[in-house]
Parts: sequence; structure tokens; C-alpha cells
Amino acid sequence: MTSGVTRAGKRVAAAVAIAMLSMTALVFVAPAASAADTAKFCTANTKLQNKLDSLNKNKSFNAGLYKGVGSAFKSAASSAPAKVKKAMGTIGSFLSSLGGGNAADYAKALTGNGAKNYGKAVVTWSTYVAENCT
Repeated sequence: MTSGVTRAGKRVAAAVAIAMLSMTALVFVAPAASAADTAKFCTANTKLQNKLDSLNKNKSFNAGLYKGVGSAFKSAASSAPAKVKKAMGTIGSFLSSLGGGNAADYAKALTGNGAKNYGKAVVTWSTYVAENCT
């Protein structure tokens, strides 16, 4: 009887050890996947930064550039974490509205919660980039 309990105890100990190893493997695998996602986002963000630089270099207002940068924000957002994805969508929508050339659209985007949401979005996006894409 004692050996039966010992075998059962060994089985339980083995099952616990296997479960612990599995959990440890998940802990080590999860950051690697996250790091790969971050790298993908940072690469997309570098391309996005080149588009933003084109806005700064252009001395006159060019609606097409703003529309293109807005689209680039939305595209780069696909590789971003959820919170950053939402922020980038907000930024992209605003810049696209500037590219639409309709002053009423971007005036609307900057009134009420529009300006507040845009400001929060820029802070969210730029903070994530600063902390993760160096």
C-alpha cells in the first residue's frame, strides 16, 4: 500500500513539474512573440517617420501629403498594440481630414473632444515609440 501511495505521489509531483515547465516555457515564449511584434511595429514606424519628415520639408500646404501621411498612420497601426492602434487611427483620421482640404472637417476635428482625443492620441503614440523603438 505504501508503494502505491508513493507512486501516486510521484505521478502528482511529475504532473506538477511538467505543468510548471510548461508555464515557464510560456513565460519565455510570450516575450519573444511580443518582441517580434514590437520590432514589426518599429519598422513600420520608421517608414511612417519618413512620411512625417516629408510634411516638415514641404514649405507650402500640400493636401495630398497630409492624406498620404494619414493613410500611413492607419496602415502602420495594424502592427501596433491595441491602445496604440486606436491612437494611430485617431491621428490618421485627423491628418486624412486635413488632406481632404475641407476646412470644416478639420475644424470639427479640433473642436470639443476632437482636440482632446487628438492630443491624447499623439501622446500615446509618441510615448510608445519613445519607450519601445529606440
